[in-house]
Amino acid sequence: MQTVLTETLQSVDFRPDIQDTHTLKRNGYDAQISLVQGPAASQFGISPNSFGAGTDSDVELTLHIAILYPDGQRQQQSVTGRASKDGFKVICSSIADIIADAAREAVRDVVSQAVDSIDNQLEIRRRQVATRG
Repeated sequence: MQTVLTETLQSVDFRPDIQDTHTLKRNGYDAQISLVQGPAASQFGISPNSFGAGTDSDVELTLHIAILYPDGQRQQQSVTGRASKDGFKVICSSIADIIADAAREAVRDVVSQAVDSIDNQLEIRRRQVATRG
């Protein structure tokens, strides 16, 4: 996530603490972006047959995004990444691979959506500030 945010935004400082609006202003920050992991859910199924098992896995991850600006304005949005995988496995121990693949894809999906959301929200903010003068 840090790599994607660094590549997408002009300048990023990663901080473990929450800044108030006065600190944001004093330190010259344009905004503070907070990311909070939301609910995660997964389901998987196994359909045995004579040669092995058919498997399927569904994973869903939610991320909450909050942006605070030095003037006190706020934006908030949640994004959800989803992925499904299925396959045929001869041995049961490899079923975990299908579940892990679905989880990896869901993480990629939620990160991609989060970055798009942040980029869109910051662009909306830039336009609002530009129209105010």
